[in-house]
Amino acid sequence: MQGGEIRVLCGDEPYLIENRLKQIIEEIRNQIGEEPECVFKDGDELGEDELFDLLHFAPLFGYVRVLVLHWLPCLVSGGPKRSRKPSNVEQILLQYVGAPNPLQVLILITPSLPTESEFAKLLKKQKMVEEIKRLNKRELQSWVKSEFAQRGVEPEDKLVEEIAGSGWDMSALENQVEKLCLASEKRRLSSAEAQELLDLREDVKIFALSDALLNRDLAAAYGTVSRLFAQGEPPGLILYTLTKQFLLMAEAKALKQQGTTASEITDVLNLKHGFVAKKLLQAAEKFGWREIEAVFNYLLETDKALKGSGASNEKMLFEVLAAEICRV
Repeated sequence: MQGGEIRVLCGDEPYLIENRLKQIIEEIRNQIGEEPECVFKDGDELGEDELFDLLHFAPLFGYVRVLVLHWLPCLVSGGPKRSRKPSNVEQILLQYVGAPNPLQVLILITPSLPTESEFAKLLKKQKMVEEIKRLNKRELQSWVKSEFAQRGVEPEDKLVEEIAGSGWDMSALENQVEKLCLASEKRRLSSAEAQELLDLREDVKIFALSDALLNRDLAAAYGTVSRLFAQGEPPGLILYTLTKQFLLMAEAKALKQQGTTASEITDVLNLKHGFVAKKLLQAAEKFGWREIEAVFNYLLETDKALKGSGASNEKMLFEVLAAEICRV
């Protein structure tokens, strides 16, 4: 990779995006023989002048800089209806593609590409987009197994299946594997031994289910529902937490459409961390307003059904809810 190049990393699994970004920076480091300067910016918080200055940065010495931009407004789908005329920000980016900075590598990171953006169309046409897809079930299990192997531990197949099917994101999975390997003194680790070391069931939180549903990952949602009921989580609490998370997602989506930045959304919604706002915004791209309305109808129907159902029917109600939300 050389100065003047533009690369778009498109995907909604932060762990995979981060790893690919590290690989690209490593490639640049090997090519230039030194550590490149890396600048990371949130595109939705950049003004037009600041964006222009960043793109056309001119160093005093001839080295390559890496500019990483997240969340550029023109690369975020699901926003308000767009004008046919590109925005000023989009015009700046379109011009940059035509005459990129030869001393800079530009990396754009986005969970998805909107079909209506002229800039996105140009990036696709010039083959600058790299799709980073989530791992399927088999790939995820293989990855979990390799993470254990790197740490000198051979896990039981059942343990691999349990961890891969937990509904956690890959960063959380990596942390879980790390904890188990540090806690275990054995080179082989069974599911039962892992339960004794960390009690995996207690780590299956309701938020794992909300994350799965917000990402429309039905397989992960089904697995998490089973684990939540196996560990005795109250159905009312599960439904309350899901409703709260979807309300936050809808509020974040509305604020985003009003031009509110991710950091401002963090403050407005009183979120503990900025990354939570970005996860909500990422999820919001997967749901239109009609779909969000349908989700709340499903949640309401589940609430009514829970109040009139027997305990034997509760798990099935959440499985149906998961299917409805993921397929809405």
